[in-house]
Amino acid sequence: MSWQSWRKIGKALGEAQHLISFTCQACNLYQGDNMYNLVSNMHSNTSIETLDFSDNELTDKHGEYIANLIKAQSEQRDNQIWQMSLRQSTAEDTI
Repeated sequence: MSWQSWRKIGKALGEAQHLISFTCQACNLYQGDNMYNLVSNMHSNTSIETLDFSDNELTDKHGEYIANLIKAQSEQRDNQIWQMSLRQSTAEDTI
C-alpha cells in the first residue's frame, strides 16, 4: 500500500470511537514513512487498548512513533478523567 493509504487508515482509526484492538501483521509498515503516516493520525483515538504490529521488521525509529502514540493517548485519557471528575464535583456543589 502507498503512504497515502496508510495515512487514510490512520485517520479512520483515529476517528473510530469504540475500536479496542488493532492488528496489522506482516504489512509494509517498515517501508518509508508508512508507520509514521499510520500512527501519527491515530493520536485522537483513546479507546485502543491493544496494538499488534508483529512481523513488520520495525526499527527503533518505529518504536518512537508507537511510544509517542501511547503518550498522546495516555494524556488524552487523563484529561478526560480529570474533566469528568470536575463535572461531577460541580454537579454535587449545585445540589
